Amino acid sequence: ILVDNNLYYAYGTHSANGIEVWVSDNLKEWKYEGLALNKANTTEQRWFWAPEVYYKNGEYIMYYSANEHLYVAKAAKPTGPFKQVGDMQMKPLLGDEKCIDSSVFFDDDGTAWLFFVRFNDGNCIWKCQLADDYITPVKNTLRKCINVTAAWESKLGRVCEGPNVLKHNKRYYLTYSANDYRSQDYGVGYATTVNVVSGTWAKYSKNPVLQRVERLVGTGHHS
Repeated sequence: ILVDNNLYYAYGTHSANGIEVWVSDNLKEWKYEGLALNKANTTEQRWFWAPEVYYKNGEYIMYYSANEHLYVAKAAKPTGPFKQVGDMQMKPLLGDEKCIDSSVFFDDDGTAWLFFVRFNDGNCIWKCQLADDYITPVKNTLRKCINVTAAWESKLGRVCEGPNVLKHNKRYYLTYSANDYRSQDYGVGYATTVNVVSGTWAKYSKNPVLQRVERLVGTGHHS
């Protein structure tokens, strides 16, 4: 959800034709505003997943997955129309390798870090720094954060995905989802580090922190 001028804009995985947007002024009632990103304004035609939108440098930037690759789109308004910028975002570092679930963390010094999922040894979470345009990955900053190491993360498949990062008291918290999204045991855990550049991420010993809440199952992909 993007907060902009006292309105809330919700973007999510749903449409086969792109990324939808819903708008609210109270987080209770929502109005459908159509496709913020239409596949006609992209080079991909399927699997539009896990969007995030930020307002940076006087424009709206959408990070999303399409056909299991990462892309960036821009628009003048939060409702769009968003239009793809350039080629696959990670092509300079990974070529045509598949990756999904991009999420951007902006540090206190303004540095932007892209966290995302690669399909090596199951689904693993990696990161890299972004240049000042908030789009271009910076060479020699690619680093793995976490992969599957715990039993609860591999009940169905080997999956650590859906990264989201926040900072509190000089410590970085990487929340993530584990298990296949089709599993009723899809859940959420977190890991921490004090050095986002080169530090090792330590998983919380009591993970998962969210899983099978009363009658709610599959409580993953929290970002």
